[in-house]
Amino acid sequence: MNVRSHMPLAAHDVEIRRPADERVSTALTGDNLPVAESVPTASTRLLRGSDEPLFQRLRALLTERDVDSQTAILADFFPDDVDQEFGLVVTQDRKVIQFVLHLGRLGDLKRQAADAVICEWNDITSRWDATPHAPTIRTALDLVPGS
Repeated sequence: MNVRSHMPLAAHDVEIRRPADERVSTALTGDNLPVAESVPTASTRLLRGSDEPLFQRLRALLTERDVDSQTAILADFFPDDVDQEFGLVVTQDRKVIQFVLHLGRLGDLKRQAADAVICEWNDITSRWDATPHAPTIRTALDLVPGS
C-alpha cells in the first residue's frame, strides 16, 4: 500500500507521480513551495503516524516480529493483488525484510485491515541490491539513523 492507492489526498497533497526510476509524492509546505518526498519517507511517515486501520495493524504486526515501527523505515508498501500488500522494511540495524500482508476477506475495509496477517517474511539483507527494488531500498537505508 502506498499513498497513491489507499490514502485520500489531504489538502496539502497536490500530486503523486511515478517517474521511470522513482516514485515521489509532492506536498505543499506552509509557504506553498513544492517539496518532493521519497517513497520511503512518505511510507515511513504513514507507518509511524497514520490513524488508518491498515497502518495501525501493520505497526502491531511488525511489533510481533520484533521490528520497532518508530525506528524502522518502510521502504515501500503497495497493493500486490486484490487482498494483499507487498512491503519492504529496513530495520534500525539495517536488515532488509520483504513481506506480504494478506488482508482479511470479510467485512468493510476497516475489518479487513484488522484481520490482516503477514504470511511471507523474508530477510533479503544479503541480496537486496539484486532486486528490482534496489533503488528504493538504497534510499531507505540512507534514512536509517547513523547512516
